[in-house]
Amino acid sequence: MSHDATLRSSGLFRDIDASTAERLTQQADLFQLEPNEVLFQQDDEATFMCVVLEGSLEAVDGSRPETTDRLGVIKPGEPVGEIALLLGGKRSAMVRAIEHTTVARFDSTDFSELVESSLALTAALETIIHERLKRNRITQAVQSLFGGLSIEALHYILEQLEFHQLERNDYLFRAGDPGDSLYLVVSGSLEVVTDDADGPGRVVAHLQRGQPIGEMALLAGDARGASIRAGRHSELVSLSRNAFEKLSLQYPDILLGITRVLVNRFRSVSGQSNAAATHCRSYVVLDACNAGGDTINPERMTRAIIEAMPSDVRATVISPTTIERTFRRSATDAARLALESWIDEIEARNDVVFFLPDTTDSSWFELCMKRSDEVLLLADARNDPGGEESTGTTPASDLHTTPPISRLILLHDSDLEVPRFTARFLAARTAIAHYHVRDGSAADMARVARLLTGRGVGLALGGGGARGVAHVGVIRALGERGIPVDTVAGTSMGAIVAALYGAGYTTQRMLEQIRAMFVDLNPFNEYTLPRYSLLRGKKAELASLRTFGRHQIEDLWVPFVCTSSNISTQTLAVHRSGSLSKAILATTAIPGITVPVIYDGEIHVDGGVMNNLPGDLIRNESAYLISCDVSLLDYVSVSSRRYPSPWTSILKKRRRAPAGRLAADAPPAPERVPGIGTILNASVSAGSRIAATQVREISDLALTPPVGDIGILDFKKCAEIEERGYEYTMRMLDAAGKTTPRYAPRQDR
Repeated sequence: MSHDATLRSSGLFRDIDASTAERLTQQADLFQLEPNEVLFQQDDEATFMCVVLEGSLEAVDGSRPETTDRLGVIKPGEPVGEIALLLGGKRSAMVRAIEHTTVARFDSTDFSELVESSLALTAALETIIHERLKRNRITQAVQSLFGGLSIEALHYILEQLEFHQLERNDYLFRAGDPGDSLYLVVSGSLEVVTDDADGPGRVVAHLQRGQPIGEMALLAGDARGASIRAGRHSELVSLSRNAFEKLSLQYPDILLGITRVLVNRFRSVSGQSNAAATHCRSYVVLDACNAGGDTINPERMTRAIIEAMPSDVRATVISPTTIERTFRRSATDAARLALESWIDEIEARNDVVFFLPDTTDSSWFELCMKRSDEVLLLADARNDPGGEESTGTTPASDLHTTPPISRLILLHDSDLEVPRFTARFLAARTAIAHYHVRDGSAADMARVARLLTGRGVGLALGGGGARGVAHVGVIRALGERGIPVDTVAGTSMGAIVAALYGAGYTTQRMLEQIRAMFVDLNPFNEYTLPRYSLLRGKKAELASLRTFGRHQIEDLWVPFVCTSSNISTQTLAVHRSGSLSKAILATTAIPGITVPVIYDGEIHVDGGVMNNLPGDLIRNESAYLISCDVSLLDYVSVSSRRYPSPWTSILKKRRRAPAGRLAADAPPAPERVPGIGTILNASVSAGSRIAATQVREISDLALTPPVGDIGILDFKKCAEIEERGYEYTMRMLDAAGKTTPRYAPRQDR
C-alpha cells in the first residue's frame, strides 16, 4: 500500500468530504525515523501531530526511558500526538521508533484551522482520542501489574479484558462470592471491607491504579475473603478464570506479576515490609461559608497546608487555574476523558491531591466531588458558628457523587489560649474530625498536614495514679527529640495528662497543675460515710473544674479521647466530645473510693476497669503510635497467711527500737501485706490487662517507665516521677534510632 493510501485509510479520514481529505493530504510532511530515534519527549510542548505510514512507534514512560514497559504501540494508519495537540497540555509520554518508520507530520497551526472548518474531521478526532485515551489508561494499569510484556502478550491481554465502572459505595463483590475473575484497577480507589468484631463495613485497605483484586481467590479457587466497594468513582477491567488460565499457559511470564503482588501483600500482612502505603488521598476543599464574616481563601489555606507537610509527602493542588494552563476548554467526551487521564497521572505521582472547585462551573464542581475521597471544610472561628456549608457539599440524596466524609479546619487568633464554642461549628456541619489552627502557627498547620496525609503521631497514656506523672516526662522527651504528638488518648491519670497536653500546657505547667490538683488540694483525705464511696468527691470535682473549667473536649488544640467504664451497661464509654471536666471525673472515678459519675442516667467509673491503655482508639489515625503503660503487672504477694488486723499493723509501726539497741536485737521485720492502694490498682487494671498487652503489641514504640515502686497516691514525688519518665524515654528513643518519626519540634505555649 502506498503512503497516500495508508494515510487515507487512517481514522482521520472517516466520513470527511473529498475537499477536506485533499487539503489534509497536502498538509502532510513526510519524514523518516531510524530505530530508537525519538519523535518527541515527555512534557514537550505539542506543536505537531503525526500519522504512521510505515513501520511502528512505541510510547514509553519518559521518566524511565530505559524501561521495556510500553504504554502503547502505534501502527501504520494510526495517529500519534493528537491528544496534546487538540486538547492542550504537554506530551504525556516519550514516543520513539521501534524500527525504520515513516510518518506524516501535521503542523499545529495548519491542522487546527482545518479541524475548525470540518465538523466531520472534528468528530473523527474525538473518536480516535476517546478510544486512544481509554486504551492507554487500561494499558498503563496492565503494564504496572505484569511488567515488561511483549507486544503480542499485551495485545492478547487487552483483547480478553472486560471494562467496568463503579460509582461511590457500589460493591464490586462481597465476601463469600465465587472467585471467578481477576480485576485490575484502571482509575479511582477501591476499598477492602471486612465484617468482624469491630463492626460491619470496616475499611482495612485501599486499592488504586494498577493493583489487582481477587487474584488469591482466582488462583486458589476459593470464595472471596472480603468485600470490595468503590471509595469513589472507579474504573476496572476484569479477566475471567478461563481467559486467565489460557493466558498463563501461552505467556507463563505473566504469573511473575501476580507472584510479586502476593509476596508483597504477604510481607505487608506479616510485618516484614515497612513500605509506606501507596493510597493517594484526595480532598475537595470548600469554604464553610460562615455567616456574618469574612471567608477563608481556600487556595491560600491549601497551599499553606502543603508547605507544612513532611518533606517526603508529595502533594499538589488541582484548581481551575491549573486546568486552564494545561487544557483548552472543551465540553466533549474526549476532553473530559483527557482531563481525567491527566488527573490519574497526577494522583499516581502524589500522596495527596487537593481539588479546588469553582461553584460557578457545575461540571468541574461535580468532577471534583466525584474524584475526591473526602470533603475538607474551612471556617474562620472568629465568625458566627452558624451558617451553612457550600451548596452541594453534602446532598444526602446523592451518595454516589458526594464524598461521605468531611473534616473541618477552624482558624483562630494567634494569641488565643483555648478555643471555645467548637461544638456550635460542628453542630451546623457534618464532620468526622476537626482541627484547630492558630493564625500564623507553623506547629498547628504541620499537625493538620500530618493528620490529613496519614502521617500523624498518636500517644496513648495509661492509668496508674501518681505513676502517671511519668507521662509528663515522656512528653518532654518527645518534644526535645522533635517528635510531635498529633492525637492523644488517655485513661484515668493518663487522661489528665493527655487533656493538659491537648489544652496547650507546657510540661512545666502540667507538673504545676498536677501538684495543685493532687497535693495542694489533696482530694484523697475527704472521707465520708462509705455508702457510695470512701471519699466525698467534692475536692476531686473542684480540682477538675479548676483545671479544665467549662471547656469542651472539642475545644482542645490536639484531638483527644478518653475512656470510662459504664457499669450500668457493662460497656466501655469513649469520650470524644462534651464536658472535659466531667469526662475527667468519670475516667478517674476509682470504684468504691471515688463517687461515680452519672452520664445520661448511667453510672460511669474509672476507664481502667475496661481499657487502661486506649491506644486502639487512635491506631487508625496514627501512622506512628506511641503507648506509655505505667501500670504493668506487679506480682501482688503477701508473706502472711491471713490479713492482719489494721490495729495490729498500726501498733507494730509504733514500736521503735531503743537508740542503743544492736541490729541483732531489733524486732523481726513486719509481715509483707499489700495496702489498699496496691489492691485497688491491681483490681481496677486486672480486667483490662490483656487489652493493654495487645495495645503495646500494636504500638510502634511501647514505653513502660520504671515506676513500679511508686505508690499510686504518692503525688508528692511528682518531680522524681516525671524525671524517671523523661530519662527512660530518652534512652528508649536512643535505642529506637532512626525508626522514630523525625519532624520539627512542637512549639510549647
